[in-house]
Amino acid sequence: ERIVLENDDWVVLVPYWAFWPYETIVLPKKPERNSCIKRLTDLKEDEETSLADAMKRLTAKYDNLFKCSFPYSMGFHGAPTGSRLNSDNDHWTLHAVYYPPLLRSATVKKFVA
Repeated sequence: ERIVLENDDWVVLVPYWAFWPYETIVLPKKPERNSCIKRLTDLKEDEETSLADAMKRLTAKYDNLFKCSFPYSMGFHGAPTGSRLNSDNDHWTLHAVYYPPLLRSATVKKFVA
């Protein structure tokens, strides 16, 4: 099973294309909305709160798994803004990716970024 955790609005899972150990992706669970969530600015207040909950739970799982304050690289990917704000962005879905470091030894970590 690839699902790490979920709540009413978000699911955190290991994507089938994961390249790095412990890589996860955070995706919205609201297909019934008229349009998919494309940008952080599209979130309603309750979705922001549940996203924060999912992120906090995920990072706690990383910390508990490795029994330390676990470093990671994380980024959000959303639809274009600026001059491309009104272009055809229907294929976009807001998501976040977590890339933990590759543990090379107890003292040396290798980061993806």
